[in-house]
Amino acid sequence: VSIDIGRQHYLRFKVPHTWQIWENQGMIIDSSCGYAGKMGFRCGTGNCFSVYNILSRQKLRLKEQPLIFMDSTQLPCNCSDDDQLEAELHSLVYVAKNIRTDVTLLFHNTYAANGHSGLYNNILNQNINSI
Repeated sequence: VSIDIGRQHYLRFKVPHTWQIWENQGMIIDSSCGYAGKMGFRCGTGNCFSVYNILSRQKLRLKEQPLIFMDSTQLPCNCSDDDQLEAELHSLVYVAKNIRTDVTLLFHNTYAANGHSGLYNNILNQNINSI
């Protein structure tokens, strides 16, 4: 099995070391760069971009697809319910559409098991691109 797209847990992600390891293993796209405690554009964009190793001064083949939203950064800290979180997520997507950038979402497999399946299902069942 060939795995060429992935994400490193933010507590284990270290620039440029993680990127170089992934490059050496033949990975194509990483999606580790995102805020740990909020949603938003940590890299200044949501679009995929080339990765550069500042230690070796080399552009890598690896691309970064920035992480814009992660379920665990928002629950329960900023939003008291799924409706409020969904409204914030829709606002984020609206901003992204206006600046023509992508939004990469991360929902952990335990998300629905912890009682938050409503938001996840709403996002899957509607065309979020139509916002």
